[in-house]
Amino acid sequence: MITAALLFFFFLLGLFEELANQETMKQALSYLNIWNHIDEFARGIVDTRRLVYYLSGSLFFLFLATRALEDKKWR
Repeated sequence: MITAALLFFFFLLGLFEELANQETMKQALSYLNIWNHIDEFARGIVDTRRLVYYLSGSLFFLFLATRALEDKKWR
């Protein structure tokens, strides 16, 4: 459930990006926005920054899943 909420949040970052006033905030939200990364892959552009983005996100969620399973094991 938490993963679904986080993914929903990352999909909504495009909306938050449009509402941001500061340029630094727009750049940060643009980097976190999943749609920007998907668009690059759809056009056939493979950039290492995009690969690092997806790899770090995958590792983060794998870490959370491992922690949740370990927590249930000790209860």
